[in-house]
Amino acid sequence: MDTNKKKIIIFLVYVAIFFIATSFRFFQISFFSSPNFPKSFFTGVAALQDYYYGGCTQNGVCESGETQENCPADCQTIVSMNPNVDLTQGQQVTVIIAFNDSRYVTGRQVSYRLLLDDSIVWNSTNGCPLGDNTKVTPDISLQGYVKITRTCIVPKINIGSHKLEATPTIY
Repeated sequence: MDTNKKKIIIFLVYVAIFFIATSFRFFQISFFSSPNFPKSFFTGVAALQDYYYGGCTQNGVCESGETQENCPADCQTIVSMNPNVDLTQGQQVTVIIAFNDSRYVTGRQVSYRLLLDDSIVWNSTNGCPLGDNTKVTPDISLQGYVKITRTCIVPKINIGSHKLEATPTIY
């Protein structure tokens, strides 16, 4: 068998292994690290992986090209409220919002839409100016990461624990 046929067979075997591995989500690029293997194949494998996952590596790290829309597993918005139990109307709480998104550039502004219990829009009319969907400067601003902490007043709600959801917009 000539050298070209051997290379083609090896290539097809690697491609078959790639598709089998990605279907079980065990793909590791290091598997293809044979020093004799053509370097151009690495670019093709990376492109196939991006196509298969829709640009999302699903490795828990929000990387370049991954956003909250195309990779929610890696790029998340984390919201916390302290205190978060036995809340009453008029109570002061600290709202902390942090998110990862490769589109965010250090120093840019962000706005938020806040929603309590899936139905109450929380903004300056009922105690939380952070939810006005107006541009704010984050407390921590890094490439791909934002964190902001603000004090808000609990609106008219039932006493108890509540769900707070934040939807960021990047400017």
